[in-house]
Amino acid sequence: MSGFHFSIKSDLTFNERIFIIYRLKMYDVHSKEPEEVASFFDSNLEVGLKDEQVAINRKRYGKNQVPSPERVSFPLMVCEQFKDPAVLILLGAVILGFSFAFLEAQ
Repeated sequence: MSGFHFSIKSDLTFNERIFIIYRLKMYDVHSKEPEEVASFFDSNLEVGLKDEQVAINRKRYGKNQVPSPERVSFPLMVCEQFKDPAVLILLGAVILGFSFAFLEAQ
């Protein structure tokens, strides 16, 4: 790691921290030392976040979960496939194939 060290005041607003993260390349956390990242987010590597900090973070950022995607019904999924030009071309080829097979049988 480079010799560049910094500290960030904990009384900054969320937007100010995001700006600082961007400016100091904290978004590139995989290249930072764990202590540096924990310090930035007011955490402790040994015990984690305090209960008060967890409550504050939940209010600020919301719960740490990914929203589940909307369920799409099967008929709607089938109908959406006909928007794809490749599916329409294949469907046209199937119709032509059945047409030629029907005409040949007569």
